[in-house]
Amino acid sequence: MGRRELFFLGAGGVVALSGAVPALAGTNRRIFAPGGIALAGRDPVSYFSAAYPVKGKTQYALKWKGAIWLFASHENLLAFEADPRAYAPQFGGWCSRAMESGGRKVASDPEIFAIQDGRLYLFRSADELTVWAAATTGIDKTATAEEQSIASGN
Repeated sequence: MGRRELFFLGAGGVVALSGAVPALAGTNRRIFAPGGIALAGRDPVSYFSAAYPVKGKTQYALKWKGAIWLFASHENLLAFEADPRAYAPQFGGWCSRAMESGGRKVASDPEIFAIQDGRLYLFRSADELTVWAAATTGIDKTATAEEQSIASGN
């Protein structure tokens, strides 16, 4: 079907993380999950099925790679459980642009994202998304090596 792209900036702007979360909290984690919750509670399947992030519900929760993932429905939980890599954000949910430009684990905003070639990418700001969108081919090549590094726990 060719290359599918979707770029989105949440209407609420940057979602503030809890003031108690230190700037470097969780930087050794594979998944960006302040407070242990991935995507700040958004349903990862919803990025693909609804084309925007939907808040998950605690009754539909699953632990994967050390983080709790919430889902809007039982069906979405089952879809993720069957193939989590198809729905989980690239780079463990850390800012894709920061990971590409040096492998730095920088907090992302789950409302600022892009879907390219069936993969979910998160960003810390609209500016990072804009830079990424202008140079996606170079980032895609780097992403694979960086993702392998994160997946191995480095």
